[in-house]
Parts: sequence; C-alpha cells; structure tokens
Amino acid sequence: MSQARAWLRALGLVVLVALSVTGIATPALAQNAEPTRDMGYGRPDAPVTVIEYISLTCPVCARFHAETLPHVLKTYVEPGHVRLILRDYPLDGMALQAAVVARCMGSNERFTAFVNLLFQRQLQWADSRDPLAEIGRLARIAGMAPEQFSACLRNQSLAESVLRERQSAETEFRVRSTPTFVINGRVVPSFLSAAQFDELVKPLIK
Repeated sequence: MSQARAWLRALGLVVLVALSVTGIATPALAQNAEPTRDMGYGRPDAPVTVIEYISLTCPVCARFHAETLPHVLKTYVEPGHVRLILRDYPLDGMALQAAVVARCMGSNERFTAFVNLLFQRQLQWADSRDPLAEIGRLARIAGMAPEQFSACLRNQSLAESVLRERQSAETEFRVRSTPTFVINGRVVPSFLSAAQFDELVKPLIK
C-alpha cells in the first residue's frame, strides 16, 4: 500500500505540473495508454449526447450531481432522450486517485454508483487527514475488497488512461475547468441548474 500511495502522489504531481502548468510531459506519460471506456447513463442511441467532465474533488460537480442530476435522469435519460457520459478531468492528485478507484469498479452501474457516493461524501474524504484511506473505506462500502483496492492503486496503465482522457478533453473541447458539459458538441463550461439544463437540451429533442 505504501508503494501505491507514493506512486499515486507522484502521479498527482504530474497532473498538477505537467498538465496544468507546462502541458508538455503529458503526451509522453499517456501516449501508450488505452482510452477509458465511456461510462454514464442512458441509451447509446439517444438523440442527445451530453458529456460531463468531472473532477471528483470539485464541489461544483458535487452540487450538480446532488441538485440537477436527479432531474436530468427522470426527465431526459429514463425516457430515452439523453445519454449522459461521465468523463474524468482530475484537477489534483486526490481526484486522480478517486477516478482510478471508480474505474476499477468495473461495470457501468457500479461506476456511476461509486461516483455518486464520492460526491455525496466529498467533504468527508477530500478534506480528511488521509483521503486515500477514506476512499478505500468508501470502496469497501461499494463492495470492493481490500486486495482489489490495493491492486487498483498499482494499476499505472489505468491512471495513465485517466490522464489521457483529461488531455483529450483539453485538445478536443478546450476544457479547462469542471464541470464542463458538451451538449451535442456545444461546450458549456459551468454549473447547470435544472432550468438551465432544460433551456439547452429541450430544443434538441424532436
């Protein structure tokens, strides 16, 4: 566990320095990484695709998932109008660690449930003296065995895939902050209330 902690802390520094400051070291780090699989809600053939770029330490992202997501799921996803894809844009080392563990959950259902749990308990783990230990505790609540958690933290290729996803967001959509939404190709870099989401999405539904 100590080696995994040290490695992820170092990789977190890469996130802050290589991505946020220079933008140079990232391609060398992640060029061989496999892309992450799209996870989220809704049918793949829904007429409207919404991509949400999230950082699991982002309070505004947590607010969207608490206040707006239930409306989005009920009004748009369940009737088949919208596919909501969650993509990682970690803003710091802790967000990278949490994103890696979420990806290790495996299935789409377990991934989205764990992301919601992390947002619901964000203040509890992100502001704790040992965030990684708190993430591990939440992972056990979500059904991940301790040995699986340790193996997940050693999965360098998965962490690099998360970083590559962030790099792709910057290249393709010029993402610089979270949450950022991409609604059928239109980039919206801000929190969206239920009313604001309606205003952007309703005209796209025929």
